[in-house]
Amino acid sequence: MILDTLAKAAPYRCLSPLLAAGLDYLARTDFTKLDPGRYDIDADRVYALVQRYTTKPRAQAKWEAHRKYLDIQYIVTGRESIGHALLTPATQVTTPYDAQKDVAFFAAEGHWLTLGPGQLAIFAPHDIHAPTLAPGIPGDAANPGDPGDPGEVLKVVVKVAVSGAGGL
Repeated sequence: MILDTLAKAAPYRCLSPLLAAGLDYLARTDFTKLDPGRYDIDADRVYALVQRYTTKPRAQAKWEAHRKYLDIQYIVTGRESIGHALLTPATQVTTPYDAQKDVAFFAAEGHWLTLGPGQLAIFAPHDIHAPTLAPGIPGDAANPGDPGDPGEVLKVVVKVAVSGAGGL
């Protein structure tokens, strides 16, 4: 998992031409003028999902991981918490891998990242993540707010194919 800002993401471009294409797309696009939906960058090898939603309480977290794609999750407006844990052989599967949707769900516990405008997190296939959650932990000065308070978010998830899927 990588946590950074788009403004400082240039060093990650060297990891793969497809990752670089995804970061370039994020840097040159005004997402406030796009409708939610899928936008192809390099056919099925790199594409963006523009999303607008209201965050959910952490109690509704769905821990997921992918095999064919890594995620660049980029916050345009709003704030959201995303859970993160490493996938291990001992991680309990709650919904088996669906190749068509490229997702499996897990029972996991991890740590919480709070992202705001301009920030991004990159999740590899070995990273379990729980996105779309309301930020904040009551009484936590570093993450103020009530995790039950929803907020509006404009987020872009860039899907980048990984090795074996025509990618990295």
